[in-house]
Amino acid sequence: MKRSLATRRLRSSSGYTLLEVMLAVSVLIILATVASSPIMRTWRDQRLAESTENVRSLLAGTRIRAVDNDQTWQFRYEPGGTHFLRVPLAATESENDEASNRSGQQSGTLPDGITFETDDAGSAPPLDPKLLVGLPDSQELSSAAWATPILFYSDGTATQALFTIVDEYGGSREVLVRDLTGAVTSRRPTAVESSL
Repeated sequence: MKRSLATRRLRSSSGYTLLEVMLAVSVLIILATVASSPIMRTWRDQRLAESTENVRSLLAGTRIRAVDNDQTWQFRYEPGGTHFLRVPLAATESENDEASNRSGQQSGTLPDGITFETDDAGSAPPLDPKLLVGLPDSQELSSAAWATPILFYSDGTATQALFTIVDEYGGSREVLVRDLTGAVTSRRPTAVESSL
């Protein structure tokens, strides 16, 4: 009987000590910290890439709209801000053209922590309020300071442009518009700036 009581006590006290538990938790915290850094970097890069792709897609759509409507369209973005939009270059008088223009107008904003950066020294003149009619955030857009418009012409050409989208962690992506073809591409910034 003495043996079985001693064996029971030994079995009931065969748990982990506080030191062993603390050591195991410390190791797990260190491993989680080491693993989370690349995961967070990948997530931030993916978020910036997705935001840039949305802007690139709207730019490419602006070229298509200009060719389809046989009319010049413009893309504008807010340097240091988050707003961007696509509108025709000028308001039209015809009701049919006006309805077509309204269907092609589009505005958007970048997610929190992501902004447009630019070398554009001066801001462009304000947009004609008639061009903003029908956009859900027209009041806010009318007071924004815009960069020089990127124009897309009916023959498929565009004004050449290069601008950068940055995030709060120092990540950046460039968006390039080619003048002769109107092609729009996005890329990671190059170490050496090449001339447009």
